[in-house]
Amino acid sequence: MIFYPLSPKNPKDLASFVKQIGADIRSLAYFEPKRHTLALMLPEADYRAAAFMKQELLARGGDAVVNRGVIACEAKTSPVLLLGTPGQLRS
Repeated sequence: MIFYPLSPKNPKDLASFVKQIGADIRSLAYFEPKRHTLALMLPEADYRAAAFMKQELLARGGDAVVNRGVIACEAKTSPVLLLGTPGQLRS
């Protein structure tokens, strides 16, 4: 897996990433406070891996933006935007 660093400089940048990934735009309220942490983009992940990464980061205080079809197993793959501190992403 190859991750690419991103830096959403403002809320519009973050909204653009959320739309590109296919996440529900209403989730922006949850992601906005985490915009100031590290952001790493994985262009494509299996839906099971995407769901796992989201759950693990949530447990550590971070978050992951995934396609809205991941949770219902409707999307076979999804881009993943990881949001967290270095410690949250490393563990």
